[in-house]
Amino acid sequence: MPKTTQADESMAEADRRWHKGDLHGAGECLGLARTLYRTVGDRQGEAQVVERSAELAWQSKHLTAAGLLFVEARSLFAEANDHQGQARVLLHLGKLAHCQQRAEEAHSFLDSAREKFRTIGDIVGESLAEHHLGLVSLDNGRDDLALEWLEHARALAREAGDHVAEANVLQVLAILYQRLGHTDRAHEAFDSTIESFRTTGDCLGEAAAQVGLGNLLKKVCGSSAAARQAFTRAMHLYAAIGHLMGEAESLIELARLEKTDDPSHARRHYERAAELFKRVGCTEKQALCQRETIHHNHN
Repeated sequence: MPKTTQADESMAEADRRWHKGDLHGAGECLGLARTLYRTVGDRQGEAQVVERSAELAWQSKHLTAAGLLFVEARSLFAEANDHQGQARVLLHLGKLAHCQQRAEEAHSFLDSAREKFRTIGDIVGESLAEHHLGLVSLDNGRDDLALEWLEHARALAREAGDHVAEANVLQVLAILYQRLGHTDRAHEAFDSTIESFRTTGDCLGEAAAQVGLGNLLKKVCGSSAAARQAFTRAMHLYAAIGHLMGEAESLIELARLEKTDDPSHARRHYERAAELFKRVGCTEKQALCQRETIHHNHN
């Protein structure tokens, strides 16, 4: 069997093991694939393995190792004259730097990624880079700059016809509009996000957007009934996909909304939420449920 075919199969096996949660086994398969690609002088194949190894290191919380591997992958992609790969790694490096709270470095990598994606005509990649530039600006308290980046990122995603990318940007925009006091625009953005996630079958994304809408309706619009409906939908979506933390958080919000109109129902929500928090080992939130239940009972 040719070494490139063996390397491809080893990459595929790494992905299979990764999806099963066997990160160590995935790492071993990636190491073998890299050796095989290097033996035949396939720089692009080796670069892809190193990029994947960096992502694996990141998921394993080895951030320094991930950064070094991404830099190495970038160099290999450059040797292979693969501009798409270089742009993708720059995006990874920007996101990693943002995760490590190195804002200037994150901005520099993301801006380079944006330019590289633009040069090769990858509109989706350019949109992703601008999306993350918006997130960096948000974390730096530059809401005005974040708004520019995010609205342009949304326009690019729409131009590319990438509904998932557009929905992800819209979800952040909705929160930003709310922060800026643009209630109507925030409501519209949440509605559009929910519809997009529903269309693409992203239940987790839809649930998170329903929570965002519920918070907007409760805090800004003063609409308890509509907020209750949004949190109820979120709770059912989280329950359907087995996301216990999300389900519990939604139940707390429902309990808080219902403790005046339907005290017994609110108590059941608190009890269920406490049970779920216990199952995921979140004792702090479990205790919060118990405290709020006691306070509720005394009132």
